[in-house]
Amino acid sequence: MQATCAGKTVMVRAYADRLSFIHNAEVVGTHRRQFGRDKTVFDPWHYLDVLKYKPGALRNGAPFVSWDLPVPLQQTRTLLSDRCDGDRQFVGILAAVPTHGAARPSHSPLRNCRNRERKLEDQNQEFRPTLTL
Repeated sequence: MQATCAGKTVMVRAYADRLSFIHNAEVVGTHRRQFGRDKTVFDPWHYLDVLKYKPGALRNGAPFVSWDLPVPLQQTRTLLSDRCDGDRQFVGILAAVPTHGAARPSHSPLRNCRNRERKLEDQNQEFRPTLTL
């Protein structure tokens, strides 16, 4: 369920195939039912509000360790992981997904970044001074 409901009383409705969590007459989470013992199931999207305040949790937080992201988002995450503020930048991208949807491969942030890098390389080559004696 959503991290905004942490510490609050919620009602759980158990169905044969799913669990629904309700707070103030609003469904705040639904999970596919898991049978067996000692299993922990996370939906990383429910922790998006937490990531806004603690973007470093993206690297080591239990909900995010084996997060199966769409390919363009995974590529973007890999690209940004080398930057000092990459986690914060990636959380900003993730925050836009619920509103705008996941990036399609033709609009991949990674592709846009590579295009920008190529343009900079081209500009550097074009303006490279040469000495002739």
